[in-house]
Amino acid sequence: MIELEKLYVCAEKYLAGEKQDWAGFAINFRLIFKAEFVFYRPTYEAGILAWRSMDGLVVTTNPEVVEKYIKDRIFDLNQIPDNSLNPLEPSRRSDVISNETYRTIDVVKKYFIPNGIFYMLAVLAIERDDNRLMLVVWRDESESDFSDIEKQRIALFMRYLSVLADSTNTKNTPVAKSEIKDFGKRYGLTFSETEVLTGLLQGKSLRQIAIQSKRSYGTVRWHVRNILEKCQVKSQRNLLSEFYALIKR
Repeated sequence: MIELEKLYVCAEKYLAGEKQDWAGFAINFRLIFKAEFVFYRPTYEAGILAWRSMDGLVVTTNPEVVEKYIKDRIFDLNQIPDNSLNPLEPSRRSDVISNETYRTIDVVKKYFIPNGIFYMLAVLAIERDDNRLMLVVWRDESESDFSDIEKQRIALFMRYLSVLADSTNTKNTPVAKSEIKDFGKRYGLTFSETEVLTGLLQGKSLRQIAIQSKRSYGTVRWHVRNILEKCQVKSQRNLLSEFYALIKR
């Protein structure tokens, strides 16, 4: 249970409290489990779970692979029937599709294997408002498959992770892009500043915004300082309060 204990300590360090660092947590998850992962809110249409945009992303260890997944519309070929995953019951790819069969699938040969996605494990959680959370963990073909013990450890930890995600700012009241755009025009925000503001409204940390927007952490901090100055507020909390106050008028 050493790995599981390390995960809980890692979560307490990076995710407990108001200032959460999902990106820092992701780095440590990779070190602890020697695996990549993506943690997201899937869309749900006609009995199918699919991932169609970056909006539902909470955190990932490998943003490049995830962005390519969305950009190349891999989800069109890889939709998951909702009834194929039971909440908090881990689903290991090798239990459903053998390694030999997996290697023959076109999308696997063209995308998954070249990107180091061979052994996979998925865990689904359902939040109190009936929304879904999905954790997908993967390893390269040169590494070992997830053991039965690892399956259970990750499933146990998903319970804790889903509670953290459900009770924090990673899920806020949806804000229309038009509202953010109008706010940006009112205060003279640049395109980049508006993008950073969008990340803040989604509850993302500055480091997470930096990783997902492919900007340096220093650049994102600089944009935030400019936003605060233009909006004449002293903190990010006051900035968000000003935003919500404005769109309610």
